[in-house]
Amino acid sequence: MSIKTQIISWVFLLVLGIIASFILPPYFGYLLGLIAVYSLASIGMNFLTGYTEQISLGNAAFFGIGAYVFGVLQSLGINSTLSIIAGAVLSGVIAFIVGFLTIRVKDIYLAVGTLALPLLFLQITKGMEITGGTGGLSILPLVEKENGSSMEVAIIIIVVSIIGFVSTLIANSFIGRAFHATRLSDHGAVARGIDVVKYKVLAFVLSAVLTSISGSLYGVVVGYITPELFQIMISVNFLIMAIVGGRGSIAGSLLGAAFVVMVPALFNVIGLAQWQQLGLGIGMGVILLLFPSGLIGILSLLWKRRRVAVNESKPVAS
Repeated sequence: MSIKTQIISWVFLLVLGIIASFILPPYFGYLLGLIAVYSLASIGMNFLTGYTEQISLGNAAFFGIGAYVFGVLQSLGINSTLSIIAGAVLSGVIAFIVGFLTIRVKDIYLAVGTLALPLLFLQITKGMEITGGTGGLSILPLVEKENGSSMEVAIIIIVVSIIGFVSTLIANSFIGRAFHATRLSDHGAVARGIDVVKYKVLAFVLSAVLTSISGSLYGVVVGYITPELFQIMISVNFLIMAIVGGRGSIAGSLLGAAFVVMVPALFNVIGLAQWQQLGLGIGMGVILLLFPSGLIGILSLLWKRRRVAVNESKPVAS
């Protein structure tokens, strides 16, 4: 896909998202905000899992760090933008250290090794007064107006669209190709002159930064944060988003986030909230069984069929 097409696609999503944030009922506007927020975390997980084949269950730690740094600094009167940046920087530094220490650990061993991160921060936030202890923190609204929630969702969509577009550029750059090379083979990447350690750590840091920003924006959408943000299931959900949406696909990350948000919401709407996790699991299984490349694979197939149909409908020149 050309840069021009990517720009058009992101601008289209941006405009559509902003319009939707103002015309949708409050509950669906809230869901739209969640999809936007989780899209960042899903992109972050995809850089780690989809591009460099690293499986981490520690991303909930960065999600929680982003949320809590934002919440604490906001309560101290610090500017919201600076608060988000502070959380992202802290997460990036921690990810650099953890990534460098665990760089030689792979697959399930890396997943187990990163479990300690969210568990550690779960206990820290529960035991500190400044974080609100087990009760958590309330997040002040960014916009104090009658339609403030709609404006907040619109702002979040703008931020996510910009970061998503930049992530697409990174994925299509030499960095993205280096990520892909390390995924295929460490030895092959080294043979091509790629510093495997450097790019795997970079993927870990990039994943942490995006997830931290996601956590900060999550607090804005929901209005409060609790230590439960550090639960392992949060990391598992991010992994589900990346895999169901399509590994190695930025667009797939958005689809995966929408899937994880909308399936439980659908079960809530039809009065079957107690079955939402079962529905999510069955839906994920069906998608991956029929389309191992995820939701983006379904869209790609439909797009190819459409192009074939259009070409076949064109008159043959005599």
